[in-house]
Amino acid sequence: MILFVFLLLIGKQIFAQINVRDSAVNGYLISAHLGGHLPGGDLQSRFGLSADVGAGLWYKFRSHWIIGADGSFVFGNIVTEREQLLRGIATQRGEIIGAPGDIAIVNLFQRGVQAHAKVGKIFTKWGHNANSGPLFLAGAGFTQSWIRIDNPGKDVPAVAGEYRKGYDQLHNGFSLYQMLGYTYLSSKQRVNFTIGLEFIQGFTYNRRGYNFHTRSFDLDRKLDLYTGLRFMWHIPIYDKNAQTFYYF
Repeated sequence: MILFVFLLLIGKQIFAQINVRDSAVNGYLISAHLGGHLPGGDLQSRFGLSADVGAGLWYKFRSHWIIGADGSFVFGNIVTEREQLLRGIATQRGEIIGAPGDIAIVNLFQRGVQAHAKVGKIFTKWGHNANSGPLFLAGAGFTQSWIRIDNPGKDVPAVAGEYRKGYDQLHNGFSLYQMLGYTYLSSKQRVNFTIGLEFIQGFTYNRRGYNFHTRSFDLDRKLDLYTGLRFMWHIPIYDKNAQTFYYF
């Protein structure tokens, strides 16, 4: 108990020594983020509006450059090519008959992952304190998307097991990333976030190679575009011994 109180007092002292309002600081930013995107390019032929959640780790330099990496899990409920995808196993009325002879339920969802390494700069000249301001980020990484096929009754063999791969449209590949936003690092270190407009360009391939619904090979490179908003909440861990003070 005595040790806990001692550490708490030391922590408060260190916390108080860091002047975010008037000095440029080094430190880590542990982030959780939420985003929403509109599809473009080849992606919009498969999916509609999507959302994602994820986390990242950043390091901010006194020079206001920032480097880091993050990852996201993408999800959505709009699969635009549903009718085309299932037409080979559906009746003329669009119904799918399960193994027992009853109408089966087959739900389709968008799923995906994003992972990028990024570098950028906070332009504090136009910010509200010495560590906040407009932000530009750029990076590169990996993007992947696929269709989650859900058959609750497990009564449609055509979309089960290995057959599922003929319909899930698994695409992945190299991607580029850009963001224009604003980073707010509170002078009291309690409210810290980034919000901005982001753009992702994925250069992907169909990793299944063959589509059951078109009965043809799909080997061409795709351009999958995401355009949307990103909100990141930061937990800062500043280096109290690395500050540059500005005097006005």
